[in-house]
Amino acid sequence: MRPLPCPFRAVCRLAASALAALIVLSPTFGAGPARAETGPRSIGADPRIKAYTYAPTTVYRLDVALKIITSIEFAPGESVDSVLMGDSESWEVIRLQQGDVLAIKPLIAGARTNMTVYTRERSYTFELRAVPARAGSASLNYRVGFRYPEQDRAKAARRSAEAGRARDPNYYVAGPKADFRPVSVWDDGRTTTFLFAPDTPRPAIFKVDAQGRESIVNTRALENGAVIMGTSDRWTLRIGDAELCVAHARVIATVPGGRAPVMPRSALANARVSGASATPASAQPRGLPK
Repeated sequence: MRPLPCPFRAVCRLAASALAALIVLSPTFGAGPARAETGPRSIGADPRIKAYTYAPTTVYRLDVALKIITSIEFAPGESVDSVLMGDSESWEVIRLQQGDVLAIKPLIAGARTNMTVYTRERSYTFELRAVPARAGSASLNYRVGFRYPEQDRAKAARRSAEAGRARDPNYYVAGPKADFRPVSVWDDGRTTTFLFAPDTPRPAIFKVDAQGRESIVNTRALENGAVIMGTSDRWTLRIGDAELCVAHARVIATVPGGRAPVMPRSALANARVSGASATPASAQPRGLPK
């Protein structure tokens, strides 16, 4: 075999040098695929209560210890349909009756496997590792949950939209003295919000039409009240036989002679317009603040 002419040997040496430099400078050249597994982060005062940030393509690393059970909590109401495991003999997995919680613990020291959980809404991929840990150690995972960025963004957008809508607080209450009297009522044109004092019982809330007919409403609970889907000029609040009537200022302003026949409840039917608030003749309740 004849040697290459001098110019060609120089080109080959240059190419070899460039390839060597590429191997040295590129940290991923010849390496395996990058791993994107992630561990949970503490979310409260106790570091053993943790959460992952959900992403559909993430592998969640979960370190558990012998004789310690770990609960995996998914979104409320997100029922687990199936669980797949590479090594089911070295692990015990229990699906709680409520459906959105798995309890898991290793049966063998050093056990390691993968697990995929399918729910009705999402899929989750875990790498399970049985690791040594001291009792009470902060590295233990007693409960792990998930944060869902898409839900957080949707909630923030909804709060922003609600805050941007003008509130109409011109509602007044009538009825006998009751411990479930709301402290504030307003609507934003789409929903109606009822707020109550702390530690007061929560009444059932009914929408009332102009003929006095009540209807059930869709309600979203708040820590100190409720948000009703929709608006109405008339509402009834009831616990057992006790009830209160709530009316918008539009209703009170049109009551001829201070009477409110459009709402055939004894308390509101006897209400008289006194200044800007509805004042029942018997109970003398306080009008809701504007």
